[in-house]
Amino acid sequence: MPSIMKLLSVTAICLNALTSASPAPRNRDWNDDREGGKRDGGNYALPQTNSGTELPAPPAGLTLKFITLGRGVQNYTCASASATPVAIGAIAKLYDGKPLVQYSQSVFNAITSASSHLSLPPGADTLIPTLGNHYFDAAGVPTFDLGRGGLLKAAKSAAVDAPASADKGPDGTGAVPWLYLTAKPGAGSVNLAAVYRVVTSGGAAPSSCAGQPGVVSIDYATQYWFYGSA
Repeated sequence: MPSIMKLLSVTAICLNALTSASPAPRNRDWNDDREGGKRDGGNYALPQTNSGTELPAPPAGLTLKFITLGRGVQNYTCASASATPVAIGAIAKLYDGKPLVQYSQSVFNAITSASSHLSLPPGADTLIPTLGNHYFDAAGVPTFDLGRGGLLKAAKSAAVDAPASADKGPDGTGAVPWLYLTAKPGAGSVNLAAVYRVVTSGGAAPSSCAGQPGVVSIDYATQYWFYGSA
Protein backbone atom coordinates (compact mmCIF):
# COMPACT_ATOMS: atom_id res chain seq x y z
CA MET A 1 0.00 0.00 0.00
CA PRO A 2 1.46 3.42 -0.88
CA SER A 3 2.39 5.85 1.85
CA ILE A 4 0.37 8.87 2.91
CA MET A 5 3.65 10.71 3.48
CA LYS A 6 3.49 12.48 0.11
CA LEU A 7 0.04 13.85 0.87
CA LEU A 8 1.15 14.95 4.31
CA SER A 9 4.14 16.65 2.70
CA VAL A 10 1.72 18.73 0.62
CA THR A 11 -0.07 19.62 3.83
CA ALA A 12 3.20 20.63 5.44
CA ILE A 13 3.99 22.93 2.51
CA CYS A 14 0.57 24.55 2.87
CA LEU A 15 1.11 24.91 6.60
CA ASN A 16 4.45 26.63 6.13
CA ALA A 17 3.00 28.97 3.52
CA LEU A 18 -0.08 29.90 5.48
CA THR A 19 1.23 30.35 9.01
CA SER A 20 3.62 32.86 10.54
CA ALA A 21 7.25 32.14 11.26
CA SER A 22 6.58 31.56 14.95
CA PRO A 23 4.99 28.21 15.78
CA ALA A 24 1.29 28.28 16.63
CA PRO A 25 0.08 26.29 19.64
CA ARG A 26 -1.85 23.16 18.87
CA ASN A 27 -5.53 22.85 19.63
CA ARG A 28 -6.19 26.59 19.40
CA ASP A 29 -9.70 27.04 18.11
CA TRP A 30 -10.63 28.97 14.97
CA ASN A 31 -11.90 32.03 16.82
CA ASP A 32 -8.45 32.55 18.33
CA ASP A 33 -6.83 32.54 14.87
CA ARG A 34 -5.14 35.76 13.83
CA GLU A 35 -3.20 34.35 10.88
CA GLY A 36 -3.98 34.41 7.18
CA GLY A 37 -6.70 37.04 7.37
CA LYS A 38 -9.62 34.68 8.15
CA ARG A 39 -10.55 35.23 11.75
CA ASP A 40 -14.10 33.93 11.83
CA GLY A 41 -14.75 30.20 11.46
CA GLY A 42 -18.01 31.12 9.76
CA ASN A 43 -16.03 32.11 6.65
CA TYR A 44 -15.50 28.42 5.91
CA ALA A 45 -18.42 26.68 4.24
CA LEU A 46 -19.45 23.29 5.56
CA PRO A 47 -19.35 20.83 2.63
CA GLN A 48 -22.66 19.85 1.04
CA THR A 49 -23.71 16.59 -0.59
CA ASN A 50 -25.48 18.49 -3.41
CA SER A 51 -27.77 15.50 -3.71
CA GLY A 52 -30.96 17.22 -2.58
CA THR A 53 -30.66 16.00 1.03
CA GLU A 54 -28.37 17.87 3.42
CA LEU A 55 -27.47 17.75 7.08
CA PRO A 56 -29.01 20.50 9.25
CA ALA A 57 -27.09 23.75 9.53
CA PRO A 58 -25.17 24.48 12.74
CA PRO A 59 -27.48 25.99 15.38
CA ALA A 60 -27.30 29.70 16.10
CA GLY A 61 -24.80 30.45 18.82
CA LEU A 62 -22.28 27.83 17.77
CA THR A 63 -19.05 28.70 15.97
CA LEU A 64 -16.53 26.61 14.10
CA LYS A 65 -13.76 25.43 16.42
CA PHE A 66 -11.73 22.88 14.46
CA ILE A 67 -11.63 21.12 11.10
CA THR A 68 -9.81 17.81 11.05
CA LEU A 69 -8.91 15.01 8.69
CA GLY A 70 -9.95 11.75 10.32
CA ARG A 71 -8.14 8.57 9.24
CA GLY A 72 -8.83 5.17 10.76
CA VAL A 73 -11.14 2.17 10.62
CA GLN A 74 -14.83 1.46 11.02
CA ASN A 75 -15.35 -1.79 12.92
CA TYR A 76 -18.09 -4.41 12.48
CA THR A 77 -18.83 -7.81 13.97
CA CYS A 78 -19.99 -10.94 12.19
CA ALA A 79 -21.72 -13.52 14.36
CA SER A 80 -21.76 -16.08 11.54
CA ALA A 81 -21.23 -16.38 7.80
CA SER A 82 -24.95 -15.85 7.24
CA ALA A 83 -25.22 -12.83 9.57
CA THR A 84 -25.35 -9.16 8.63
CA PRO A 85 -22.36 -7.05 9.78
CA VAL A 86 -23.13 -5.01 12.90
CA ALA A 87 -21.34 -1.72 13.54
CA ILE A 88 -19.40 -1.58 16.81
CA GLY A 89 -17.67 1.79 16.45
CA ALA A 90 -14.64 3.42 14.93
CA ILE A 91 -11.08 4.40 15.76
CA ALA A 92 -9.34 7.30 14.03
CA LYS A 93 -6.60 9.87 14.40
CA LEU A 94 -7.65 13.46 13.87
CA TYR A 95 -5.20 15.58 11.89
CA ASP A 96 -5.29 19.37 11.66
CA GLY A 97 -7.11 20.30 8.45
CA LYS A 98 -6.66 24.05 8.86
CA PRO A 99 -3.76 24.57 6.39
CA LEU A 100 -5.54 22.63 3.67
CA VAL A 101 -8.87 24.43 4.10
CA GLN A 102 -7.07 27.76 3.95
CA TYR A 103 -5.23 26.65 0.83
CA SER A 104 -8.19 25.06 -1.00
CA GLN A 105 -11.33 23.22 0.05
CA SER A 106 -11.18 21.16 -3.15
CA VAL A 107 -7.60 20.10 -2.41
CA PHE A 108 -8.62 19.14 1.12
CA ASN A 109 -11.54 17.12 -0.25
CA ALA A 110 -9.27 15.29 -2.70
CA ILE A 111 -6.71 14.47 -0.01
CA THR A 112 -9.49 13.29 2.30
CA SER A 113 -10.82 10.91 -0.36
CA ALA A 114 -7.34 9.59 -1.16
CA SER A 115 -6.35 9.11 2.48
CA SER A 116 -8.47 6.00 3.05
CA HIS A 117 -6.30 4.21 0.49
CA LEU A 118 -2.99 5.15 2.08
CA SER A 119 -1.02 3.91 5.06
CA LEU A 120 -0.12 6.10 8.03
CA PRO A 121 3.58 5.50 8.72
CA PRO A 122 5.43 6.38 11.94
CA GLY A 123 6.49 10.01 11.83
CA ALA A 124 3.37 11.32 10.09
CA ASP A 125 2.72 13.58 13.08
CA THR A 126 5.90 15.53 12.30
CA LEU A 127 4.39 16.71 9.02
CA ILE A 128 0.91 17.65 10.18
CA PRO A 129 -0.22 18.13 13.78
CA THR A 130 -2.45 15.49 15.32
CA LEU A 131 -5.20 17.30 17.21
CA GLY A 132 -6.69 14.24 18.87
CA ASN A 133 -8.40 10.90 18.58
CA HIS A 134 -11.82 9.49 17.83
CA TYR A 135 -13.04 6.30 19.45
CA PHE A 136 -16.06 4.73 21.13
CA ASP A 137 -15.85 4.52 24.92
CA ALA A 138 -16.71 1.51 27.06
CA ALA A 139 -20.39 2.52 27.01
CA GLY A 140 -20.40 2.71 23.21
CA VAL A 141 -20.52 6.53 23.12
CA PRO A 142 -18.76 8.18 20.14
CA THR A 143 -15.92 10.17 21.68
CA PHE A 144 -13.72 12.88 20.20
CA ASP A 145 -10.77 13.79 22.41
CA LEU A 146 -8.98 16.92 21.23
CA GLY A 147 -6.89 17.34 24.36
CA ARG A 148 -6.88 20.93 25.53
CA GLY A 149 -9.08 21.74 22.52
CA GLY A 150 -12.01 19.95 24.12
CA LEU A 151 -13.86 16.68 24.53
CA LEU A 152 -17.07 15.66 22.79
CA LYS A 153 -19.18 12.74 23.96
CA ALA A 154 -21.66 12.59 21.12
CA ALA A 155 -24.97 11.18 19.98
CA LYS A 156 -26.16 11.00 16.37
CA SER A 157 -28.68 13.69 15.50
CA ALA A 158 -28.91 13.33 11.72
CA ALA A 159 -27.51 11.31 8.82
CA VAL A 160 -27.57 11.51 5.03
CA ASP A 161 -26.11 9.16 2.45
CA ALA A 162 -22.75 10.05 1.01
CA PRO A 163 -22.95 11.33 -2.57
CA ALA A 164 -23.01 8.66 -5.26
CA SER A 165 -19.63 9.96 -6.42
CA ALA A 166 -18.00 9.43 -3.01
CA ASP A 167 -14.88 7.29 -2.94
CA LYS A 168 -15.71 3.69 -2.00
CA GLY A 169 -12.44 3.16 -0.13
CA PRO A 170 -9.76 0.49 -0.56
CA ASP A 171 -12.14 -2.30 0.47
CA GLY A 172 -14.69 -1.23 -2.15
CA THR A 173 -17.56 -1.36 0.34
CA GLY A 174 -18.64 2.26 -0.15
CA ALA A 175 -18.51 5.50 1.80
CA VAL A 176 -20.15 5.73 5.22
CA PRO A 177 -22.97 8.28 5.56
CA TRP A 178 -22.40 11.90 6.47
CA LEU A 179 -23.41 12.58 10.09
CA TYR A 180 -24.35 15.39 12.43
CA LEU A 181 -23.64 14.54 16.07
CA THR A 182 -24.34 16.64 19.13
CA ALA A 183 -23.14 16.52 22.72
CA LYS A 184 -24.82 13.79 24.73
CA PRO A 185 -26.47 15.38 27.78
CA GLY A 186 -24.64 14.67 31.01
CA ALA A 187 -21.82 12.77 29.32
CA GLY A 188 -19.11 15.30 30.16
CA SER A 189 -18.38 17.13 26.93
CA VAL A 190 -16.01 20.11 27.29
CA ASN A 191 -15.78 23.10 24.90
CA LEU A 192 -17.36 21.19 22.01
CA ALA A 193 -21.08 20.97 21.27
CA ALA A 194 -21.38 19.33 17.85
CA VAL A 195 -19.45 17.70 15.03
CA TYR A 196 -20.17 17.00 11.38
CA ARG A 197 -18.73 13.98 9.57
CA VAL A 198 -18.53 14.98 5.90
CA VAL A 199 -16.62 14.08 2.72
CA THR A 200 -16.42 10.41 3.66
CA SER A 201 -14.27 7.85 1.88
CA GLY A 202 -14.67 4.14 2.54
CA GLY A 203 -15.72 2.68 5.87
CA ALA A 204 -19.05 1.13 4.90
CA ALA A 205 -19.83 -2.40 6.05
CA PRO A 206 -19.35 -5.40 3.76
CA SER A 207 -22.56 -6.51 2.07
CA SER A 208 -22.57 -9.75 4.07
CA CYS A 209 -20.53 -11.70 6.61
CA ALA A 210 -19.73 -14.50 4.18
CA GLY A 211 -15.99 -15.10 4.23
CA GLN A 212 -15.44 -12.42 6.88
CA PRO A 213 -13.72 -12.79 10.28
CA GLY A 214 -15.56 -12.21 13.55
CA VAL A 215 -14.43 -8.57 13.63
CA VAL A 216 -14.12 -6.68 10.36
CA SER A 217 -12.14 -3.42 10.15
CA ILE A 218 -12.78 -1.23 7.11
CA ASP A 219 -10.42 1.66 6.31
CA TYR A 220 -12.00 5.09 6.08
CA ALA A 221 -11.17 8.78 5.93
CA THR A 222 -13.37 11.79 6.47
CA GLN A 223 -13.49 15.41 7.57
CA TYR A 224 -14.76 16.23 11.04
CA TRP A 225 -15.97 19.82 11.54
CA PHE A 226 -16.27 20.71 15.23
CA TYR A 227 -18.49 23.44 16.67
CA GLY A 228 -18.79 24.96 20.12
CA SER A 229 -20.11 28.00 21.93
CA ALA A 230 -18.72 31.34 20.82
